[in-house]
Amino acid sequence: MSRIYGGIHFLSANEDGLAAGRALGHYVVDNFLTPNVPDSLV
Repeated sequence: MSRIYGGIHFLSANEDGLAAGRALGHYVVDNFLTPNVPDSLV
């Protein structure tokens, strides 16, 4: 927080970084952490 108050970083950059991290996390979960169920069991 002190860097925000000092003008080195901006709150909007922190919020954008959090949003990007969440979007990346959702992408990874949706595309790479899905269960691997054989077709014979579906």
